[in-house]
Amino acid sequence: MTRYQGSAHICGDYIYPARFAGAVDLVTAKPNETAEIDPEFARRVKPGDILVAGVKFGGKSPAPDAALALQSAGIGVVLAKSFEPAFVTSATSAGLPLFVVSDHRTEMEDPVTIDTERGVLVNGITGHEAAITPVHPASD
Repeated sequence: MTRYQGSAHICGDYIYPARFAGAVDLVTAKPNETAEIDPEFARRVKPGDILVAGVKFGGKSPAPDAALALQSAGIGVVLAKSFEPAFVTSATSAGLPLFVVSDHRTEMEDPVTIDTERGVLVNGITGHEAAITPVHPASD
């Protein structure tokens, strides 16, 4: 799987702009996800690819559109230093796996794999392994 860069503080409107809300069937269509940041993202991503991001990923997400948009683009899992709680809830409802990772040492489009049994992200070029922790919604 390929790793795609997501920077820090990526809000839901950058993942799936509000102007698309209700205009596209997220299950069957592939809207121009992340158009605000990378207009080519939706064309490059392949099913099962991994998105690695920074802190506070998914803030202000129009639930559950941002998580569904990433899934419809082909993203199979999102790793970040931290997630906004609303995005965690949306992603969990959509079935999009989330993991916290702090020191991933990967570059854009590096081949990476996730070993959930060992709890690591592995860089296919350098062999560097970074610890990952699954994210679950906070319980009330």
